[in-house]
Amino acid sequence: MESPFTKYHPINIWLSRAAGIITVFDKGIIYGDIRGAIGFGKKHRKMLGELKGFFIGEIIHGDPRIEIELYQPDQRELNRMKKRKTSKHLKKRGIKKWQYKKYLKKKPLEKYFK
Repeated sequence: MESPFTKYHPINIWLSRAAGIITVFDKGIIYGDIRGAIGFGKKHRKMLGELKGFFIGEIIHGDPRIEIELYQPDQRELNRMKKRKTSKHLKKRGIKKWQYKKYLKKKPLEKYFK
């Protein structure tokens, strides 16, 4: 019987699927060698986040393009990061958040976007 995982070569490299280790981070996953994945994860912590764990799964060997996959950040995370950035900016300037909101009520920014 023929294998359901056929070999194909989109970039003139013969590829094969086999069992391998998948390293899971907060923001992405890395296929392949554990030591290399942990080293890369420590170096690029901002991009990948914290190490979550490992599991055995099916990976494609031979294609250098499919070694790292990043997750899309969800909207709640983006809003939280935006809020943190705004509050940090206001804190540096010595402005309290309620003062800033009161200021925006008196002078709305909508008139500048006409």
